[in-house]
Amino acid sequence: MKISGMPSVDKIIAEVKMPIIETSTDKLVDKKHIVIFEKLNDPGNVGTLMRTAYNLGWDAVCMVGDGVDPLNDKVIRSAKGSSFFLPIFVFDDWKPLSSYISKNSTEVYVADVNSTEGEHNFHNIFRHSADKENINRDTINKLLRQTNTTFLSSSTSFYNAHNYQHKDKEDKQVMMILGNESTGPSMEAKQISNKPITVPMQYAHNSGLNVSIAGGILMWW
Repeated sequence: MKISGMPSVDKIIAEVKMPIIETSTDKLVDKKHIVIFEKLNDPGNVGTLMRTAYNLGWDAVCMVGDGVDPLNDKVIRSAKGSSFFLPIFVFDDWKPLSSYISKNSTEVYVADVNSTEGEHNFHNIFRHSADKENINRDTINKLLRQTNTTFLSSSTSFYNAHNYQHKDKEDKQVMMILGNESTGPSMEAKQISNKPITVPMQYAHNSGLNVSIAGGILMWW
């Protein structure tokens, strides 16, 4: 009897109850950090982003528009179990979230490679501009020679520069919008968001970053 769609599988296969998909914004109120996928079509990207969101401490995933099914088998495989722990909300369009955001003090970021102020917002959040933090090559080399424990110590300027617990993230509910792989965020997503954000790149003209890579960077702060 065939019980897997994969030619090679892990040693254990289990039958489990599928995760509940929420379709109302009512249960978003107690979620502090929410990542939104707008019309993401690649199941590998969606699963990877779910896995990243869960492991970086984000509280929920919202899927907006005509994208991949969150219960797609490749999504679940790529999520590596995160689908069963991370609340998933699905909305046909922006209306429910737009209404929710307007009624709550929610900080909404949108990943937008074409934004003129996106890099500025990125540096404000992550606070790791080398010039601003005076981290020169000698300082970085010195840190790299130290042990991992010392390297990650809060006493090092490199760690302080990244400032994982950003104050804005702690003070209010935060949403991060990641747009479609090919077209990026829609005009509606840009209008809903009050803060575009862009990962600084040396060669941004070369199609930018894969959404799962960019999302992983942006969810770490």
